[in-house]
Amino acid sequence: NRQHAGMPIIGGASRRGRTRPRFGTSIHGLDYDDAAIKPLDFEHLCNTRAVNLSCMQLTGLQAAKDLAAGLLQNQGITLLDLSGNKLRMDEAQVLVAALSHCRRLMELNLASNVLGDAGIRAIAILMAKSTSLVNLNIANNDIGDLGAEDVVMALEKNASLQKLCLDWNGITRADKLGEVLGTHTKLQELYLSGNHLQNEGVKQLCTGLSKNTVLQKLDLALNFIHEEGMAHLKEVMQTNTTITVLDISRNYLTDSFTASVNHLVQRNVDERQRRGE
Repeated sequence: NRQHAGMPIIGGASRRGRTRPRFGTSIHGLDYDDAAIKPLDFEHLCNTRAVNLSCMQLTGLQAAKDLAAGLLQNQGITLLDLSGNKLRMDEAQVLVAALSHCRRLMELNLASNVLGDAGIRAIAILMAKSTSLVNLNIANNDIGDLGAEDVVMALEKNASLQKLCLDWNGITRADKLGEVLGTHTKLQELYLSGNHLQNEGVKQLCTGLSKNTVLQKLDLALNFIHEEGMAHLKEVMQTNTTITVLDISRNYLTDSFTASVNHLVQRNVDERQRRGE
């Protein structure tokens, strides 16, 4: 509970004591329309739509400013992979200020950085305002429940996202995510492996999942879920007709229980094949 832990629900200081911008506001007044930053090592960005800077050891505010300047020279970018770097809150804010002008951006990979709950707030602001973003990967960033709630708030406002990866982020709650799943009409793939949802978390997720008619892939592997909790998902699958890929491996489930759930998934696969989809 945020209030019980002395943490604000929206805005204020993060659990690491760093100031976090309020959701839906500008980021420290950053506006790259008038920025006098010149491209340095990132001039090559101007000539490509898909930019892969994975595992380039990008870190520090100056590197983020240089990259932001390059992005502003290539506002038609559609894919940006920044996974496996050391991007933190300050760098994320600078990059988001530039990416907000990249109105064709469809895929953004920020997996395995060090954004934390403070840094993810900037990404959530970008996500909420984007009308082009289809695929967002923010796995392994230690965003926790606080950061996950920011992402869910953004997902509620976003009408384009189809694939969201939240693997390995220390998430223990899914009540807000469950609510959004009940109404979101675009999200087709959701990855939550390696978190700590446990029985209560999957129960919360299923509250909205029972109303969802668009999700096709769901990954709940390695979430410390027992059969008592997974029974809620099994019940949802009795009537769900859209989920055709479901990973519940590496939880506390018997082979027979897993097989019974997989049988329901296979039923959906067979039906889609029968319809020629």
